[in-house]
Amino acid sequence: MQSKTKLTALLVLTIMTALEWGIGGEISTRTVRPGIEYRHEQYPGPLSIHIVKMELGRKELAVMTSLANGTVFGRQTVTGQAKAVDRKLDKPIVAVNGDYFEMGWSGNSRYRGTLEGIHIQNGELVHGPGHSSFWIDGKGRPHLTVGGGSQFRVMWPDGSEASYRINCSTTADKTEVGSSDIVLFTPSFGTSTHTKGGLELVLAATPDSEWLPLRANLSYTGSIRSINRKGDTPLSPKTMVLSVVTRVAEDLPTLRPGDHVTFSTSISPQFAGVRQAVGGGPPLIQNGKRLVGEGNKKNRHPRTVIGFNETELFLVVVDGRQPGLSRGMNYGELADLMDRLGCTNALNMDGGGSSTMWLDGALVNSPSGRMGQRSVGNAVMILGRLVDRSGAN
Repeated sequence: MQSKTKLTALLVLTIMTALEWGIGGEISTRTVRPGIEYRHEQYPGPLSIHIVKMELGRKELAVMTSLANGTVFGRQTVTGQAKAVDRKLDKPIVAVNGDYFEMGWSGNSRYRGTLEGIHIQNGELVHGPGHSSFWIDGKGRPHLTVGGGSQFRVMWPDGSEASYRINCSTTADKTEVGSSDIVLFTPSFGTSTHTKGGLELVLAATPDSEWLPLRANLSYTGSIRSINRKGDTPLSPKTMVLSVVTRVAEDLPTLRPGDHVTFSTSISPQFAGVRQAVGGGPPLIQNGKRLVGEGNKKNRHPRTVIGFNETELFLVVVDGRQPGLSRGMNYGELADLMDRLGCTNALNMDGGGSSTMWLDGALVNSPSGRMGQRSVGNAVMILGRLVDRSGAN
């Protein structure tokens, strides 16, 4: 009875949506594989909406984040990121673009691809949180965190402390997505720090301390292997580099090779058992509560959204900026759509020319950029597991 009531309510909402967006909408649905359904909704508005629904709790399916070319630095299309997945371990089924990133238009192009919010991949902390975060715990359950943030602290040999960020540009460079006076670079950033000058400490592991890959909510102690004041320090698989801008470095205690530096990776509220995480914003719905207003009709653009409820996860792309195909949506309309789909939580991702959906080997939406798919910083995927990973997502 409850299922029938829910179906009736969904049908009523669909009819109301068709009346609002234009009579004569066309909806096509197909099962991509057991547990994954793809639906394309086309309305005369015009509006073109691409929806993937995944059943939660299926052990053969998993949600994963990915980095462009496997590193923070640089960009890659969603299609390229999907094709880069190791097909011997996993089969990529669906992929959409992820978080906002450094485009290099008004920021420094040397940091193109640097992310705005959190990125955790297979448990590795690659970038710290921004305003809102979508994440998957060790049991494959989705979560949405709004607010909070990092409490990353570094302790110098004399006991003094300072805050830092992970794998972003320092404040010596203009940025579009955030920077810090002190930045910890890990091997996941790329081949080098790309800095110009400053004080850079190459850190190696110390006995009995946690080390790479970096993870959230832990404490680390590194030994200073070497000190570089020229910038652009190379990154290696077993070391990290702590980069400090010159004006801050001048006030630090005297540092020498062999000294120990301790740093924490605390995130509040803590992400318990987090396996995958991606940033975005604004949040549209949290725990059933709508977080955005009706929206400005002039603010309609292509959109990418992640949403979920207790039993289903949704990846949604709305095409836009194409008068003959789709006008896009504002945040209010987007919240209405996710509510219609039954989402109790929904997070807006990077949109505009970045909005892309790749499905089962092919691009299914129509990116708005003149050059087609935009190269982006990261992506979110649904994978079919080909190798037993003992329950780990």
